[in-house]
Amino acid sequence: MHAAAVALQTATVAYLVLADPFFGAFKYREMEAAVESGAPEARSRFYQAILLVEWWWVAVTAVSLYLTNKAPADIGLRPLTNYADIVKVALPLFAVGLAASHAVAAIVPKAQRLSLLIPVTRRERLLWTATALTAGICEEILFRGLLPLYVTTLLPSLPWWTVLGLSSAAFGWAHLYQGWKGMLTSGIMGLLLGALYRATGSLYLPIAVHVLIDLNLLGTSWLQNRQTGANQKPGH
Repeated sequence: MHAAAVALQTATVAYLVLADPFFGAFKYREMEAAVESGAPEARSRFYQAILLVEWWWVAVTAVSLYLTNKAPADIGLRPLTNYADIVKVALPLFAVGLAASHAVAAIVPKAQRLSLLIPVTRRERLLWTATALTAGICEEILFRGLLPLYVTTLLPSLPWWTVLGLSSAAFGWAHLYQGWKGMLTSGIMGLLLGALYRATGSLYLPIAVHVLIDLNLLGTSWLQNRQTGANQKPGH
C-alpha cells in the first residue's frame, strides 16, 4: 500500500479511537457551560464543530483511497442490489437492534444530561439537520467503511464478526460525551448498522437509518416548542 495512504488511514483510525471521544466530551462540556451561561450561539458552534471535524476526516479518507486506487465501493458506497435480503435479514436485524437499544436505555441509569443538545431556534434546527446528515454519511464511512477496511488489511484472517464488534465498540466509545448509557446504546446501534451493511453489502441503508435516528432530535425539539407555547397561553 502507498506509504502516504497508510499514514493517512492510520492517522484517521488513531483519531477515531484515541482522540475523537475526548474531543467530543470536551466540546460538549464547553457547549453545556456556554448554554447555561446564556451564550446564544453555543449549540450552533457545537454543531459546526461536528460538521467541520467529520467532513475533514472523510476528506482524508477520500485522499487515502485515491492514493491506493480504491473505489468508493471498497468502503461500501455501492448501490443496493439484493433487495430480498433487506426484507429477510436487514429489517429483522433492525427491529431486534432497536428493541435492544431501547431496553438498555430503559435499564441503564443516565450518566449525563443531553437535553441541552436539542435544537431550540430555527437556525439551530437547520444546523442540526445538516449535522444529522453529516453524522449519517461521515460516521458510516469512517466507522463502517474505513475502520473495517483498515483492520482487515492489517489482519486479513480476522473473522467478520470480530471486525464488526471492534468497529461497534469504537463507535460506542466515540459517544463518550453521552455518558455510559449513550456509549452502550450507541455501541448497540453500531452493531445494528454494521449488520445492515453486512446483510446488504452497501452503506446506503445504514446511512439512511443513521440519519433518521439523529433527525429524531428535531421531533423532540418540535414537541418541546409546542409544549412551551401551550404553557404560555393565557390561563396556563
